[in-house]
Amino acid sequence: MIRPGPYVCLDVGLFEDPLFAGLTPASRLLFVKFACYSSAELTDGHIPTALLPPLLAAAGATRRNLNDLLKSGLVEELPISDGYYLRGYLKWNPKREELERRREESRRRNAEWRERQAAASSLTNGRRS
Repeated sequence: MIRPGPYVCLDVGLFEDPLFAGLTPASRLLFVKFACYSSAELTDGHIPTALLPPLLAAAGATRRNLNDLLKSGLVEELPISDGYYLRGYLKWNPKREELERRREESRRRNAEWRERQAAASSLTNGRRS
C-alpha cells in the first residue's frame, strides 16, 4: 500500500485542454512527472536542467517530448535561471512557503496532542496504582 504523503493537484479538465490533448502520451506523462517532482521537492514548478535525464527516463520520454511541452506552452524554458517552469503550477498547487507553514502547524498540533495523551495516560496509570 502506498502511504499518504505529498501530492500534486491537476485540473480535472487537463485531458480536455487543447494544449494537453494534442500531446503524445509520453509528453503527457512527462508533464505529470514534472508536476510530481515539483510537488515532492517543493520547487514551485521549477525543473532544474540537471535533473532532466532522470526525469525523462522515469517518464519513458525523450528530449523531443520536452520540446513538445515547450511548443505547447505548458512548460517554459527559464532564460535567467537554470531549467524549466511548469506554467500554471502555482494556480493549482500551494507555494513552498505555504506548505512549510502548514507542515509546521501540523507538527505543532501533533506534538500538543501527544503531550495531552501522555498526560492523560499518566493520570490514568497513576489512579490504578
